[in-house]
Amino acid sequence: MSLLLAYLAVISALSSGVVALASGQTLPGLLREWISLASFSSEKRSDNESVARRRYENGLCNLVFLLLGLSGAAALLAGLIALLGQVILVDQLPFGLPWLRWHVRLDALSGFFMAIIGITVLAVSVYGPGYLRDSKHSLSLLGLTTGFFIAGMELV
Repeated sequence: MSLLLAYLAVISALSSGVVALASGQTLPGLLREWISLASFSSEKRSDNESVARRRYENGLCNLVFLLLGLSGAAALLAGLIALLGQVILVDQLPFGLPWLRWHVRLDALSGFFMAIIGITVLAVSVYGPGYLRDSKHSLSLLGLTTGFFIAGMELV
């Protein structure tokens, strides 16, 4: 159970990075067409486009930090289960070199660090949207590097 939670933590951290990378793109063509059909004048169209663009970016920002929060909660639960369960879980992933697979081990020490990472990521997921709202940094770069960094820490 705790290995599945650890895998969920890594996958949701990677997913948040991918979603953050998608935020650097413009509005999808379908949404842009819907906005242009709904507006009658060029002034109204530009206002609607800016409102729709802000809603789109805010929705992606919320999704990125929701996925980070899910990653933090799953890492915290996996760490607590490994700490309290006093069991050593071992698994192999079919990645890496053909003759050398990745080995995953979750014991009390790695559970302790997973719990610390989970608490920190939960704090980041709560504080992050407000930071990005007042910051000049782009969600795509900051979210991508944050998601990949957290996934790397959870894998170690």
